[in-house]
Amino acid sequence: TLFSPSGDFIRFAQTGIDDGREVSLRVERTNSGLMLERSAPRIATSTLAEPPASFAAPDLTSSIHSWDFDASPFASFDGFNPETGTLQIISVRQTSRTDFAPDIRTSFAVTRSIEGNPASLSWLHFDEDNRLTGMTQPNLGGDLFFRRMDSEPVISPSANLNAVETARIRSPYRISRTALRGHIRYEFELPEDFDISLPQTGEQRVRVSGRNVTVDICDTCGRLEMDEEALAAALRPTLWLESSHPDLLDYAVSARNGSQTDRQVMEWLVNRLTRRFGRVNFSGHYSALERFRSREGDCVEDALVLAALGRAAGIPSLVASGLVYTREAYHGTSNSFMPHAWVVAYVDGEWVSFDRALGDFDAGHIALGLGDGEPFQFNASNQIASLLNWTAMNEVRRRPSE
Repeated sequence: TLFSPSGDFIRFAQTGIDDGREVSLRVERTNSGLMLERSAPRIATSTLAEPPASFAAPDLTSSIHSWDFDASPFASFDGFNPETGTLQIISVRQTSRTDFAPDIRTSFAVTRSIEGNPASLSWLHFDEDNRLTGMTQPNLGGDLFFRRMDSEPVISPSANLNAVETARIRSPYRISRTALRGHIRYEFELPEDFDISLPQTGEQRVRVSGRNVTVDICDTCGRLEMDEEALAAALRPTLWLESSHPDLLDYAVSARNGSQTDRQVMEWLVNRLTRRFGRVNFSGHYSALERFRSREGDCVEDALVLAALGRAAGIPSLVASGLVYTREAYHGTSNSFMPHAWVVAYVDGEWVSFDRALGDFDAGHIALGLGDGEPFQFNASNQIASLLNWTAMNEVRRRPSE
């Protein structure tokens, strides 16, 4: 990131490797606003009008040290997120945790949010001289600890980490198929350091009392309400849901032929895409159009394609990210909850979940995020899953009538 001597933003550049392909992002300030140039999900250039305070991009370390946390334990700063081209809110609070590392004097919990949804969660660590020494990111399967090095680090061989095998939560009970088809109630304790809220869906009802949250999931448990503006947003094409592309529009037209209702359209898409898609590929993060053309990917890309086709067919659709229960052995482990993605679509006057990857939606699906399928959404859901303290899980049944 390049700033002028007076602290004004000039340029940001980032490169990396994703599934063997080089991905890059460049953001530059111009007279007409922000120019964004990215290579993934495809090479694209766009210009955004400069929003107020978007380039304030505070030096977070200085801002933390200058804030009086005794007077106000919660700090909030505006910033710019170059990956999305939008403003982000950076929220900071001091944590009482002391179990990170011996030389850490103070730690602060940092939440970065975009349009009200968490994008990333982390702890920043400082030593007794108030120097930033490291960062910890909550992560399903094991937290990630980044350490500041004052000298050349020692590079030594380490075991390969298979995220698919480690990113899971063992279920306290083996859930029957009958229970999965019915009503399950989950109870969690939320972490102290981060303000986390779980979404409502058509099947998921969330009730919060302090740090305790109760989640009921069944066909009729939830109620997701959206105004006309939000419904219109759930129809628009995005960088990752290219619903206006001719290939997806043509496929959506086929779905409409012979389908009488919106629910039938979504069910037709689920069935046809199951026959279309082939090899499972857990590498990288690809857009709906890329997945549609390559015919390979995982549940994330499956959800992106289904949501994009739903929008192309005129059905408001969102990507749900969270956890799903599996009874059968999967990558060596059974009876577990693992990261998953599916679609929530507004059909025939109500929000209904559709799962292209697994075929059926059941009470083993726990939504932790709703959005347009950006990479940060799945990262945040993974982090939230790792922070939930499971306290109870029960099957809810109706009393038999006398």
